[in-house]
Amino acid sequence: MDVSQLTDAELRDSLKSHGVSVGPIVATTRKLYEKKLIKLSDGSINNQSNLNDSQFNEDSLIISSSPKKSPPQRVFQNVSAATAAATTSPESDSDDCEESMRYLTEEEMAADRASARQAQSNKGGFLGSTITFTILFVFIAVFAYFLIENAEQLKLVAETNPEDTI
Repeated sequence: MDVSQLTDAELRDSLKSHGVSVGPIVATTRKLYEKKLIKLSDGSINNQSNLNDSQFNEDSLIISSSPKKSPPQRVFQNVSAATAAATTSPESDSDDCEESMRYLTEEEMAADRASARQAQSNKGGFLGSTITFTILFVFIAVFAYFLIENAEQLKLVAETNPEDTI
């Protein structure tokens, strides 16, 4: 069997039939998946779970009782292919890392364009924004004028009554 001639979907299906969890097949991952399939079809890997991720079981931690200080040995239990297949559904979009989409009909595109035009016409245009900006500028200018006038009066009051300070 020539693995390089398989399409991405055929490669994915054949790997899934061997119990291998398959991610997206792109140019960078295709050769890796082809090698896995060749090893599986040749029978050089008898245990399929070596290709899948292993799951660490905390109960199976073994600590060596030797006098030298060596790091503890960890025992990993492999997840069976049936358990791995049961946790992911083959029909979900996340298996292929693709999102579903559909083409819009002409009526839907026309309705979308009409709502975009409606939203833009409700903005008020250039004249409305100019009037709003002018009113805001006048309000800020009047506020600044009264602030400066009152600051001068407060300064004069503070200078005439020096005995009020402690």
